[in-house]
Amino acid sequence: MLNLDGFIQQNYSTLMAVFNNIPDLLFLMSVGDDGKFRYVLFNPAAMKAAKLTADVYGRTIDDSVSPERAQLLNAYYREAASTKKVVTFVEDLDGSYGETVLSPILDERGNCTHVLAITRDITVHEMYQRQLTHLAYHDPLTGLPNRRHLFESLKTLEAGAKERGRILTVMFMDCDTFKSINDVYGHGLGDEFLVALSKRLKNGLRQADILCRLGGDEFVAVAAVDHVRHATSIGQRVLQSMSRPWTFGTTTFRASISIGIAFYPTDGPDLERVIQKADQALQAAKQTGGNRYVVYQQLREGQGQVVEL
Repeated sequence: MLNLDGFIQQNYSTLMAVFNNIPDLLFLMSVGDDGKFRYVLFNPAAMKAAKLTADVYGRTIDDSVSPERAQLLNAYYREAASTKKVVTFVEDLDGSYGETVLSPILDERGNCTHVLAITRDITVHEMYQRQLTHLAYHDPLTGLPNRRHLFESLKTLEAGAKERGRILTVMFMDCDTFKSINDVYGHGLGDEFLVALSKRLKNGLRQADILCRLGGDEFVAVAAVDHVRHATSIGQRVLQSMSRPWTFGTTTFRASISIGIAFYPTDGPDLERVIQKADQALQAAKQTGGNRYVVYQQLREGQGQVVEL
């Protein structure tokens, strides 16, 4: 069986001639009896990217990089050495992304004596994938989280509310005058209005609240509160923010919004059903003239609508 360390010493010049022409980062690490990984060989690309010099040959990862990075790298290398299987991981390196493949090298007894690490720059690919993910979960017009984002987040939101013993307020919102805005001023200005509306709604909410655009002029906000009255105060702020006129170039008009409010877990065993209840309250708000909010519980109890503005 070939002794890898001896082979490297005898063929160092040839190996480096090969390594020098490989653009990927190459690191060959030995596995010590103490379980630590030491630098045996790396190419110029790796030397430059990792800011290492030939002085680190024979030194361990712990002696050569920061403690935080050493902890991360050692964990991956130990996994490759112990499982004797290839390990792959991706790192964010100050805005660029590298994919590293760790390949264990075994001796004739099946012991892992070395690990070869190959790191490739995948920044373009990673940024493209992240852009696709962002587009899948965000509204392209307003940049807000979309319906898919909202409904895939419901379980997490429910678990967080239960853990903290808080009430989740769902506010289903719809512009009363959006159709007429499109009809009178055109869809181009209608899109501008939706972008401005999303910003005004966001400003009416608290920083920790979640605002999503479901489509058209429909928006849903989810807010964690300690008492239901805190939710109605948020609704009041949103209505008040809508009372200011809207100006786009030389065009100025007024627009109003209707809001349906429901609570989790008071109005349903899960947030999806609470959203449906908030939608019912929204329809009641619109049927009674709009420019108001309706709390689902009051609607259910026949107490009428809560109107603010």
